[in-house]
Amino acid sequence: MKTHNNISNLEDLPADELDIEGFHHWHTQLKRSQQRGLLIIEAERAHCLKWMPLLKNSGQVVILSDLEELDTASVRFSKAERLLGLEADIVILDLYSGMSVDVLCMALGLIKAGGLMVWFCPPDIMNQVDPYGQWQGQSQPRFLPYLFSVLQNCPVVVKVKENQRIEAPVSLPEARLPSLLKGCTPQQADLLESMKQWLLNSKQPLFFLTAFRGRGKSTSLGLFVRAHAENRKMVITAASRIQASVLLACLDDKSSARFMAPDALIQQSPEIDCLIIDEAAMIPFSVLSECTKRAGKVIMATTTGGYEGTGQGFQHKFMQAYSSQQYVHATLDIPIRWGHPDLLEERFNQALMFDLKTDELIHESNSIKYQVISKQELSGNIAKLKQVYELLMSAHYRTRPSDLRQLMDDDNQWLINAQMGENLVGVILLNREGGIDTDLTEAIFMGRRRPQGHLLPQMITAQAGIRDFAKWKGLRIQRITVHEKFRRQGIGRELVNQAINLLRHEKLDYIGSCFGLDSIMAPFWERTELELVHISAGKGKSTGRQTVALLQSDLPDVKRAIQVLKQKMQRDLPLWLLGYCNNMIWRDVIALLLMSKIKFSLTTLDRDEIEAYSQGHRGFDLTQPVLQRYLINHVNQIVSLAIDEQQLLVEKVIQNRPWSAFTGVGRGDGRKAVNQGIRKLVGKLQQGVGQ
Repeated sequence: MKTHNNISNLEDLPADELDIEGFHHWHTQLKRSQQRGLLIIEAERAHCLKWMPLLKNSGQVVILSDLEELDTASVRFSKAERLLGLEADIVILDLYSGMSVDVLCMALGLIKAGGLMVWFCPPDIMNQVDPYGQWQGQSQPRFLPYLFSVLQNCPVVVKVKENQRIEAPVSLPEARLPSLLKGCTPQQADLLESMKQWLLNSKQPLFFLTAFRGRGKSTSLGLFVRAHAENRKMVITAASRIQASVLLACLDDKSSARFMAPDALIQQSPEIDCLIIDEAAMIPFSVLSECTKRAGKVIMATTTGGYEGTGQGFQHKFMQAYSSQQYVHATLDIPIRWGHPDLLEERFNQALMFDLKTDELIHESNSIKYQVISKQELSGNIAKLKQVYELLMSAHYRTRPSDLRQLMDDDNQWLINAQMGENLVGVILLNREGGIDTDLTEAIFMGRRRPQGHLLPQMITAQAGIRDFAKWKGLRIQRITVHEKFRRQGIGRELVNQAINLLRHEKLDYIGSCFGLDSIMAPFWERTELELVHISAGKGKSTGRQTVALLQSDLPDVKRAIQVLKQKMQRDLPLWLLGYCNNMIWRDVIALLLMSKIKFSLTTLDRDEIEAYSQGHRGFDLTQPVLQRYLINHVNQIVSLAIDEQQLLVEKVIQNRPWSAFTGVGRGDGRKAVNQGIRKLVGKLQQGVGQ
């Protein structure tokens, strides 16, 4: 974002209006107490820029700004993840281009004990146009007033305006830093010994490591790999290489350990003694499950709070899928970059609700009430807001601080709660989307425009090909979750039904959802009234898997569009499974087929070909097209087969993976033996379901 300021040399700016003495006094006080501080400079742009020389001369500085004239070394907000693992004495956060709460949390994690965060803050920040507080219109600035109110009266937060002196507290409590021996805290050393004993002696295949941010989790993993990679085949994986950057920085160039992306790891299945998965909560659970099968020993580490998105869902969903006899669980709870207690960390944890508990129910009742909650009511009731956000964090491993801001500010987002007495046991988030004018709808269809928001109508218009779909108004189910103690009792389905009732009450045209297809969640969506209508060609950035779209409507025109999309899927699904869906995990393919409910008509010729293959010697390549349609028809019978048999039929027959690539029955037995195994399985299906 460009500005109209025309400043060529920041070092030449006068500093006669700055309270330099007050700044140095406060900064020295922070260093002595090992506390970290926040200096909010609330002033016109030119005055904020006068602080730059002073700040840059006060220690190691990191500058985050979307505005080009601030400093040549500044990092744009969109590139802030590149700073993970770094540390600084001072972090300058330029709020003149808006407040990114995710970047704010990243910036906070960079500051060392005794360091300082500085905000360049416009005097009218509550009223400025903020791109990080805009979704698709109709937003109200509720989050920022809330944040500033929570920061008030914090001893390590100081606000200064133009021509105003810095009023620092008289004294600060001392924060204690952990001692280090050979680059490790005592807690890290104990962890490394536990991991070593697990690697050498334990029969448990899994090691879970969870920690809040700033506890040295990734560094501990790096030290572990460095100590043991020489004698074992070790592979490191994460949602992206940048997520494992701190771990990888601990290794030298001669290390035999290598990084592999999760999809490459699953497809190539290299020989691995120990697999290290950093920030495991950032990887879809079904992908994680496949990764764990590629090694005899697996370490999974994840952050349970902070800028990465919480790992609460990882703890409550993925870890609980295993018995306690299958894994060792360790934690790190002592911060190493800053001291304890750190007043700034505590205040931001309070403001951004990082330290919530999800298991404390006041009492249980027999009746559940469902109610629509307005944003005004939610933002005015912090206790209710915490309940909602806590429940979302417990189930959605990609929850970020910016989601809290949207929850407070976005008036196009609606909530329906499931309340049991005083306990919130379920919540569904809905986005009102669509209603786009004719010209913009046409531009979306032709691929010329992609306006902010309106995710589902744009997907159906631009990708699925319903030319005027974006003109209709509807609700998109953004998130839905139920407290773990009350799942599988119909609460989730009833929340969807309540959302359908809201749709009808508001006289909207459709309700739908789009999400990364997950074999674990697919059965839930099968039991709702929503119908599968589209499979995206690309994988979702946040999920790493194929995105699907579901719709339901009472409006005749939309119902006709749904039928058109279902007919398109019937026609094109076999080709999609051979093309862009070819690398889907086989369990997700089965989930997709069960959701689609597609049935093909088989001719006498088709049946004869299948019989000649299963009972005779007809070639696989000649028969594969009709075999694919046959198996799609009988997916309900496929799921009754053994796991390895299901995998073989999906990967080879339905997706037509290369003979050398599949991981099912007969691996290593050669093409002839594998083909014979497929013949027997097709014959088994024929005997069970007829022809």
